[in-house]
Amino acid sequence: MPTSNAFYDLSYRFGTFLILLLKLQFFWLLTLLKGGIIFGLFPATATIFQVFLFLFTNKEVPQELASWYKKTTNRQFKAINRLGFFYSSILLFLWFDLRIAAHFLRHSFVHLSLLLFLCLFILAGFYFLPVFLRYQLTFSQYFIRVFLLMFLNPFQTLAMVVSSILTSALVFWCPLFCFLAIPLFLFPIGFFTFQAMQRGENLVRNKTCTK
Repeated sequence: MPTSNAFYDLSYRFGTFLILLLKLQFFWLLTLLKGGIIFGLFPATATIFQVFLFLFTNKEVPQELASWYKKTTNRQFKAINRLGFFYSSILLFLWFDLRIAAHFLRHSFVHLSLLLFLCLFILAGFYFLPVFLRYQLTFSQYFIRVFLLMFLNPFQTLAMVVSSILTSALVFWCPLFCFLAIPLFLFPIGFFTFQAMQRGENLVRNKTCTK
């Protein structure tokens, strides 16, 4: 009997989680289209991260999820777009530099240096939106915090890369998961970023207490 109850509870939780992902996928698509795709991409993605951070912190999703999602998206729409376009422009600049170096300079040191910078900024991108949503910092401090988290939490950074590859493979090989693709992809990134941020906060808290 206890085994049966445990299985029922697990099935219920799993079903509830799938429904949540389905709702978030719908909200993401709706926000994406309302923003004309270009201006909807970053706010839609950031708000899904916000839902997951709320879930990890409070062990439950926000009440009246649809209205909460809409209010949260509208509140941070401009700020998230500014951040997203700025970060994307850095990645695009590094990518163009890498292409130019590969075709014209043909210098292995320059090529490898640009490739390293591009990879580091891509990895840091996993942390950027959750860090922006959790902390109130200056623009330069966001970059410092993101790169510190990335370097000080190699396990979480590696786990995000692996989970992204596995999730992409799952969606590719099982098209049914396309209906959950975005939140399914973002969930492990949000989870491991939350772990990294909590670890950093605990270290700061313990250091403060020992003084």
